[in-house]
Amino acid sequence: MAEFEYRGYRVRTVFEKDWRAKVWPPLRPVQLAERVKATRSEGERACRHRATAAIDEVIDVHGVRTP
Repeated sequence: MAEFEYRGYRVRTVFEKDWRAKVWPPLRPVQLAERVKATRSEGERACRHRATAAIDEVIDVHGVRTP
């Protein structure tokens, strides 16, 4: 499990049945946070990459600023 900060968001990767990222404060729209996951074979690195891509999409595309 790794935790890091990216563009003002705290991100923690957790392995349950697959890799998932928990992001604080929560991403809006919520659907972005739900798709941030990776299979066991893809690994934690893929999950981290998807989490940072989702944060970029929220900030750049949806115009949401860092809290």
